[in-house]
Amino acid sequence: MKKLILAALMLAAAGTLAAKDKIIDSPGYEVQNSGIDHVTRIELGKKETRLYVTTTFMPNWWNSFDKTTFIQESGTKNRLYIKDMIGGEIGEWIFTPASGDTSVVLIFPPLDKSVKKIDFGMELEQKDVDSSSNVEKIDVFGISLDPKESGKTPRHIVPEEIKAWLEAEVARSDRQVPTAPDAPDFLRNGKARLVGYIKGYDPRIGFSSGILYAKNEITHEDFPCVIELLPDGRFTADVPMNHPGEVFGYLANRSTTFYLEPGATTAVILDWNDFLLADRYRDREGEFKNTVFLGPLAQINDDLKQYPVRYRKWVNTHEAVKTIAPADFKKQQDSLLTQELAALKAETEQHAFTPQALSIKKNCALMRHATYLLEYPSSREYISSDEANDITRTPLPEDYYDFLQLIPMNDQALMLSTDFSMFINRLEYCKPLQPGYAQSTVLTPAKTFTQYLEEEEKITVPEDEKALLRQVREIFENEELSMEQKMESYKEVEPLVIAFNEKYKLETENYAKIYVEPLFAANRSSSFQKQWEAKDSLLANKLHLSADALAWQIVKARALGFQFQQLDKAGAREYLTEFKAGISNPFLAREAEQMFEMTYAEAPYVLPEGKGADIFRSIADRFRGKIVFVDFWATTCGPCVAGIQQMKETRARYKGNDYFVFIFITDDRSSPKERYDEFVAEQELEHTFRITEGDHNYLRELFRFNGIPHYIVIGRNGEVLENNFRMYNFEYELPKILEKDSESN
Repeated sequence: MKKLILAALMLAAAGTLAAKDKIIDSPGYEVQNSGIDHVTRIELGKKETRLYVTTTFMPNWWNSFDKTTFIQESGTKNRLYIKDMIGGEIGEWIFTPASGDTSVVLIFPPLDKSVKKIDFGMELEQKDVDSSSNVEKIDVFGISLDPKESGKTPRHIVPEEIKAWLEAEVARSDRQVPTAPDAPDFLRNGKARLVGYIKGYDPRIGFSSGILYAKNEITHEDFPCVIELLPDGRFTADVPMNHPGEVFGYLANRSTTFYLEPGATTAVILDWNDFLLADRYRDREGEFKNTVFLGPLAQINDDLKQYPVRYRKWVNTHEAVKTIAPADFKKQQDSLLTQELAALKAETEQHAFTPQALSIKKNCALMRHATYLLEYPSSREYISSDEANDITRTPLPEDYYDFLQLIPMNDQALMLSTDFSMFINRLEYCKPLQPGYAQSTVLTPAKTFTQYLEEEEKITVPEDEKALLRQVREIFENEELSMEQKMESYKEVEPLVIAFNEKYKLETENYAKIYVEPLFAANRSSSFQKQWEAKDSLLANKLHLSADALAWQIVKARALGFQFQQLDKAGAREYLTEFKAGISNPFLAREAEQMFEMTYAEAPYVLPEGKGADIFRSIADRFRGKIVFVDFWATTCGPCVAGIQQMKETRARYKGNDYFVFIFITDDRSSPKERYDEFVAEQELEHTFRITEGDHNYLRELFRFNGIPHYIVIGRNGEVLENNFRMYNFEYELPKILEKDSESN
C-alpha cells in the first residue's frame, strides 16, 4: 500500500515538475528525530524543491504540515518555508488509513546549489511573551543532497570506551547480588545508581535530561532525580531509596521503569530507534525492545522488559458505580484477575523468572485488582443526587471486601511494585475504615460559647440562638448515632449555624483561641490514639485483616507527618514514643523518628549549590528583599488551576504590598502556550515563568516534589522558609511566615 501511494504521488508530481537538476531517492541523513515523518525522496529544481514525505503513524490518527514547515541548510537558520503540497492541504489534518501510512509531497522554494545538507522540521509556537524566537521541532538533521549517499543512515553502536565505562561503573557497585524479596535488610536507606548510554543519541535531538520519580512511601517524601545526559550519550542518576523496587521515569518524553536497589549500580544501554518507535505508537507504553542491562540487577530488568506487566485496562469507577451493580462489578473484576493470573502462570511455564520479577508481576495484578475494588465504594460518595439511581443505592454484598484476603499484607515484596503506592493509599482511606477517623475524645471547654458571649463580650444571646447551640451540641454528643447519622442531622440546621457564625465571626475566633485551641492541642494525642484503636477494630472485624501486618503498620507510619503538624513538639514526642512501642518493624520506627525530625526542623535553610539552584536563583533573585511565595503549577493540572482561581481575590487584596510577592513557575510541555497565555490573563497573574521541561526537572529535584501543585516560600535573604507551604490556608499561615522571616534576618 505504501509503495502504491508513493508511486501515485510521483506520477502526479511528474506532470507539473519543472526542469530538475537532481533526484535523490532514499536520501541519507545524520539524525532521525521523528518516528512518524520520513523523507523518502528529494527533487531539486530551478524553481522549487520537493520533499516526498511518508507518514507512518497509528491507524485513524492524523498529521499536518503547517505553514511554518521548513527546510534549512544544516547548521544554519537560512530557512525556506513550505509554499504548496500535494496529497493534502497546508495546515489541514491528514488522517491515516487503516495501514497507518500516508504520503505527501511538500514543495519549497529552490535551494542554492552550494547547499550540501538540509534539515527538515517545523516551528511550533512562540517561546514566551517577551521573545520573538520560536520553539522548533526538527524531524531530520543532516539530510544529504548527494545521490551517492542514498540509503546511508547512522550506525547505532556502543563505542569501546563507553563499554569500558559502563563495566567500570558496575564493578564499583557496593552490592553485587540482588536482594531477595524476603531478605532481613530489604528495608534500608541508600542510593541506587543508574548509569547508561543511548545508542544513536545526538545533542541536536533537543533533550539533555530526563527524570526519575523516586518516592519514600512511608514518609511521603518525594525524591525526583534528574537523569543528566552528556553530549556523547552517556547518563547518570543517583536515586535515594529505602527498599528495592521499580522506579518510574521519563526520558525524551517517553515513560519507562527501571528496577533499582539501594547500594547497587545498574547499567543500561538504550537504542534511539526504540524512542522513535514510541513516538509512532503513542497509544501504548514504550517497549524499548533493544534495551540491554548490565550489573547485578540485569536479569530482573530483562525479565520485566521482555515480559512486561499486563496492566488491566483503566476503570472509570465514577461511571461504573452508576451503571454496574456492586456484585456485578466485583464479579467482572474477579474474572479479569483470574485471566491475568492464568496468563502469568502460562508465562512462568515458558520462562524462569527471577523471584523479584515474579513478585512484581503477581503483586501488581493483585494490587491493581484491589485498588479498583476499593475505589468503587469510595466513588459512590461523589455521586450527586441527580446522578443517584437504583444501582448507586444497591448495598454492597457482605463478602465484597474478601478480595483483600488475596493480598499478602505482611509481605515486604509488595513494595517492589510501583502499584504499591496507589494500593496503600486506597487501603488507608477505604470506606469501611472511615468511621475510625470520626472517633475523638469528647472535650468540654471551661466556658460554653454562650457563657463567653454574655460574660466576657457582654452580648445578650437571644433564646432561639441558645436553642440552636444546644441542638448542635446534643447532635454531636449523642453516642448512639454514627458519624454519618450525626452529619445528616446537622445538615438540617447547617444554614442557621452558618448565619450564626457569620454574625459572631470575630467573637468565634477569639473564643477558639482562648478556650478551644489550647484544649484540642492538649488532647490531640489521645484523640489520635482513639482513632487508631477504632480503625484497628474495623480492620479486624470488617476487613478481617491483622493490625500487625506490615502493610497496616506502614499505613500508621504514613499518618505521622500530618499528626505531628497538629501537635506541639513535646506532644509529638510523647505520641511518637507510644507509636514506636506498638510497631514491631525497627525500620519503620527509624523512619518515624526521621519524620519527627523533619517536622520540627524549624530553621530556614540555604539552597544547596548546583544546576537547580542556579536555575531557581535566575528567577527568584530579582525579588530579593521580599518574601516570595512560589507556586509550581501547570495548565493541565486541575488542582493547580483551581488553587490559583481560589487565590485570585487574595492576590488582588495584597497586590503592591511591600513585604511579599507571588510567583508562578511552570514548564513548556505541561502548559501549552495558548492556554497558558489565556489563563495568565484571565487570572491577572504577575511574575509568571514558563521554562523548559528540562529546567523544571532540576527544580523538582531541588525542592523534592514529584506532583503539583507544590508551594514553597523564600525569605527576604534568599533562604527557604517552607518547602511544602499550605497555600490553601494562606491567611492563617501568613503571620507565621512573617515571623519566621523576621527571625532569620
